[in-house]
Amino acid sequence: MKLPNKIYTYKQSVIYYMIVIIKYVSETHSLSIFDLYRKVSNTILLPDFLDAVCCLYAIDKIEYDSNTKMIYYVDRN
Repeated sequence: MKLPNKIYTYKQSVIYYMIVIIKYVSETHSLSIFDLYRKVSNTILLPDFLDAVCCLYAIDKIEYDSNTKMIYYVDRN
């Protein structure tokens, strides 16, 4: 997992990638994991995409349904 430091800038870090991903998911509220990767694949490599999705899941910003292979945005106020 890439965190911002002397080697990696903010735009190369998992924090930036999480923001990019959450923007796509929050706009649609649900999205196939494959469609999501297709939308961000021009800016995010697969290992970084997986790190960012795992982090978003861990902090409870998205949910994943393994039956439908869909990611859902979690809006908690």
